[in-house]
Amino acid sequence: MTRKWKMAITMIPALALLCGAMQEPIKLKDRKERPKLIHRVNPIYPPQALKSGIQGRIAITAVTDENGDVVKATVVPGLVRLPLLEASALEAIRQWKYEPFLQEGKPVPVEFTVIANFRLNGDKNPDNNPIPAAERPKLVQRVAPKYPREALKKHIQGEVRLHLRIDETGAVIAVKPVKDQQADPYLATAAAAAVAQWRYEPYLKDGKPEAVDFEVTVTFKLN
Repeated sequence: MTRKWKMAITMIPALALLCGAMQEPIKLKDRKERPKLIHRVNPIYPPQALKSGIQGRIAITAVTDENGDVVKATVVPGLVRLPLLEASALEAIRQWKYEPFLQEGKPVPVEFTVIANFRLNGDKNPDNNPIPAAERPKLVQRVAPKYPREALKKHIQGEVRLHLRIDETGAVIAVKPVKDQQADPYLATAAAAAVAQWRYEPYLKDGKPEAVDFEVTVTFKLN
């Protein structure tokens, strides 16, 4: 028997052991069983979807590993497919991080469903609390937007106005371009991707933190 054949025979048991060690994720049907989300990246509302008036709910099947990382995310097929929104939802959810799910004290992979909502005219929701710029809470963590390559090639610059919402902790939980503007789609997408990662001091009303909405402007300038 040649050395090459000996190596192949030796590797077969090792591969079998490795495959056997892989555990199928536990399917969680009850929302209350879902592991705690500790890092969230908000989906970006695609400018083309905004322009075309596309909105909807995207159901995503997510699989987390023993560390709580999302290792797989797939769209649950619906009656109507929304490719623009689906792509944005998948890109965001694949970056989410959960606490490890424990079974009998040991971390195990799990599978569950999450929903990404894309809704137009969210700033008209009566539950929102728009505040003037003077009352805007202090920005404590800023991620600089990346200048889009296509915008650089075409020497595009300008401002992008964004409507965002922060929760009681100061984390940005929703962001989308303001509709009554002529912002370049490349710049709008880059600005929203950056602002989604910003963090503010909690907004206090009567001494209690609450979720609020306000606008910010991101400027792209060449040279």
